[in-house]
Parts: sequence; C-alpha cells; structure tokens
Amino acid sequence: MGAFVGRRAEVAEITALLDRVRLVTLSGSGGVGKSRLGLEIAGKAAPGTAAIVDVAAVDGPEALAPAVTGALGGSDVSLLVLDTCEALIDQVASLVSELLAADPRLRVLAISRQSLAVSGEHLRVLAGLPGAEACTLLAALSGVWLPEVCDRLDGLPLAIELAAVRLRTMSPADVLTGLDDRFGLLVDDSRGPSRHRALATCIGWSHRLCTVGERLLWARASVFAGEFDLEAATYVCQDDELGVEDMADVIAGLVDKSVLLRRQTPAGVRFRMLEGLREFGAGWLALLGQQDAVRLRHRDFRLRLARRAVGRPRPPGPC
Repeated sequence: MGAFVGRRAEVAEITALLDRVRLVTLSGSGGVGKSRLGLEIAGKAAPGTAAIVDVAAVDGPEALAPAVTGALGGSDVSLLVLDTCEALIDQVASLVSELLAADPRLRVLAISRQSLAVSGEHLRVLAGLPGAEACTLLAALSGVWLPEVCDRLDGLPLAIELAAVRLRTMSPADVLTGLDDRFGLLVDDSRGPSRHRALATCIGWSHRLCTVGERLLWARASVFAGEFDLEAATYVCQDDELGVEDMADVIAGLVDKSVLLRRQTPAGVRFRMLEGLREFGAGWLALLGQQDAVRLRHRDFRLRLARRAVGRPRPPGPC
C-alpha cells in the first residue's frame, strides 16, 4: 500500500456525502490515486463494516455477482466498495442498481475511470495532487523535494511513486532529464497489479477501454499542447473516419473515461489532456502515420484564429 498524503478535503467531503446519498462514484484518470483514496474513505465512512471487491480481479462477467454477493455475506456490511469498475462497467452498473433496490441500507462507493451512468449516482472526479502535496508525497518516498518533477508528472501519485523508485539509483537531475521519455523511465516491475507497474501500462488500460473513434480523437488531440474547445477539435481532428457529426459524442466519451479534462470558462467549455496521456496519444498518432496531416490542420487552425483576432479577411475557401 502506497503512502497516503493530503486529500483531506476530498476525504471529508466524500465521507460526508456518503452519509446523505447511497451511491458515489470516485472517478479520474489512471494513476490519480482513486483506489488509495477510496480505501481511506471506506475506513472513515464505514470503519470495520465495508466490503471491498476489486472488479479487475474477478474472473469474467459471470463471476461478478457471486464475488460481490460473497463479499456482502456479513449482515453488518454497510458500505460496498467496488474498485476498478471500468473493467466490467456495464455489468457493474446493472448489479449496483439491483443491489441498491434490494437493500435500502446499503451504500456503494464505486471507483472507476468511467462513470456508472445509473440513477442516483453522485460523481466526483479526482485531479492530481496540488503542488505542495505532490512534493510531500515524493519527499516521503525518496527524501527529495522536487517541484519540477512533480509538476511534469501532473501530480499523479502513481507517476510520483514510480519516480521515487528511480531516485534510489538516479540523481534528481537525471530523473528530470529522463522524463523526456517518461514511459521508459517510470517502470517498477515489483509493484502489485500489472496495470500499476508502469505508467505506459496504466494509460494503456484506459486506451483499451475506448472505442475506435475515441482512440482516434485521443491521438489527434495530442497536438494540442494546452486547452482546446469543440471548434478546435472539430477543425483539427475530423475527417472521413471521424465525422463532424460525431465529434461532440466522442469528446463526451473521452471526458467520461477520464482521458479529457473538462473546464467551464466564461468563454465556453475547454478541454485538455494530462501530459502523460497526451504523450501516449502522440505516440499512437505516430504509429498511425497521421502526424504531418494533423499538425498541418492544427497550424491552419491557429492561423485562422490569428486572422480572426486581427480582423484580417479570410481567403476564399477552407483554411
């Protein structure tokens, strides 16, 4: 079990929420610390009376209900914690609905990269650790305070823990340089579940959960170094394979699967990817052989915005 640092506000909020509602889903990107936070919340919300099931460890859809029923065997269970729900998201959603209808005393804390999308669900999306907490975690594991490393890792606890392993044998400067190839650097084969032994494997788990269209948009949207909106994504990422009419739904799917982060601004809704997810997408874009074409459309869109900003008339035809 990794060190638990920070997250006091989240623990307090979700523990209090579970006193008022019956289903809370703790969501967020892979490696953001959902499972560890979920266990901390379970200890506060239902000390000694929580049943925990790792859905990813269940042997297929048919084994899900028996595994959960077995965990709920004790009459004193007041909270069911279902971890890694995205592994069997449809089956988990159906089972949770049935369990809540059958037992009015039961509460459920679902931990998933994707929402269950069932009635009564209260979704909480977890972000990376803020700067000071991220540095505190790295210092607790390695004895070194490195804000620049934590910032480049988006405050993701898994990535920080993997970096701490490297700091046992590498200097801080070498680790910082090594982050130019973060997927090669951040590996630890001694960890527990295989999806947590390397950053690339953790992100690859999310990639496998995506539809073909979502994977394609993930790859193409990697050309955006910062935030972008629906207009930008449509101009840069659409073609015959990924139509304009599909764009909003595909983006919504990537938000739901915690690949894209969504932010409401006065100017409208903006999206962005964490750096590790963006680098993974860029690697996929290169494998598809579409880098040049997508980058060209990205350049054209930026020129279009620049012309719009200065009031310069656009040339005839598409930009």
